Amino acid sequence: MAVTIDDLPWNGGHPDGYDTLDATRRLVAALKQRSIPATAFVNCDRVYGQAPLKVWTDADVELGNHSASHMDLSRSSLAAWTEDVRRCDSKLEEWTGAVRWFRFPYLHQGETVEKRDGAYANVAALGERVAQVSIDNEEWRLAAGYARADAALQGKIAAAYPAHLREASAHFRELAVQKTGRDIQHVLLVHVNMLAADHLGAALDALRADGWSFVTLDAAMSDPVYALPDVYTSTFGPSWLHRIAPTLPDEFAWEKAKEAEVRALVGG
Repeated sequence: MAVTIDDLPWNGGHPDGYDTLDATRRLVAALKQRSIPATAFVNCDRVYGQAPLKVWTDADVELGNHSASHMDLSRSSLAAWTEDVRRCDSKLEEWTGAVRWFRFPYLHQGETVEKRDGAYANVAALGERVAQVSIDNEEWRLAAGYARADAALQGKIAAAYPAHLREASAHFRELAVQKTGRDIQHVLLVHVNMLAADHLGAALDALRADGWSFVTLDAAMSDPVYALPDVYTSTFGPSWLHRIAPTLPDEFAWEKAKEAEVRALVGG
C-alpha cells in the first residue's frame, strides 16, 4: 500500500500550547525510521511560513495539491472550486517546484456527471493526476475525539487506532477482490493530526505485521484499477473501490457500521 497524508500543515484540534511543528517532526520521523515512503497533501491557504512544509520535504516526502482552502466541490461551483485548486497549484510550484498529485478535499469528486468530469479535466489541465484512495476509514473521527479526550479516553482511542486501520485495510482488500477479481495496489488515507503524531508508527507496524508492504504512490497508482471509469456521483466521498462498477448490494454497510462504532467510542 501507499501511505498518503492529508491536510498539511495541520488537521484538527489540540490543547493550548501544543507544538504542532514538533508533532509534525515526530510523525515524519515515524515514517523515516520505518523506511516507509509517503505523499502528503497541502491546503495552501493554511500555510504560514515554510517550516512545517520543510519538515516533509527534508524527509523526501512529495507534496501534492489539496486545494488552497480545502474547498468542498459539492458545496461550490466548478469555477470557484477550480480557481481554489489552481491557486494552490501556483503556490506549491513556487514553494517546491512541479506539482504532480492532487487529492479532492473530503474525497468529494462531484455530485453530477458534468461537475465530476469537469473537475477531472481541470485538474488534468494543471498537469496533475488525481491520487485516489482505496483504503478510506474513520481515522479522522478518531483523531477529533483524541484531541479533546482526557488521558483515559486517549488511551482507548490510541488502542483502537491501529486496530481500525487494520480492519479497514482488510475490508478494502476483500472489496477489491469482489469488485475486480483480484487484490490491487492500495492507497491508504490518514491525516496530519495529534493521533497520527503520537501513534501512526504503531499503526504502520501493525499493518506490516499483517503482511502489508509499503510502496510509493507512483507504484500504487500504476495499478490498472485506477484507470477504470469513475461511475459514481454523490455528495459523499467514498473509496475508489466504490466509485467503480459493479455496484454491490449494501455497498456502504462497512462504512456505516464503523462510523457508528467510532462515534460510540469518542462520544459524538
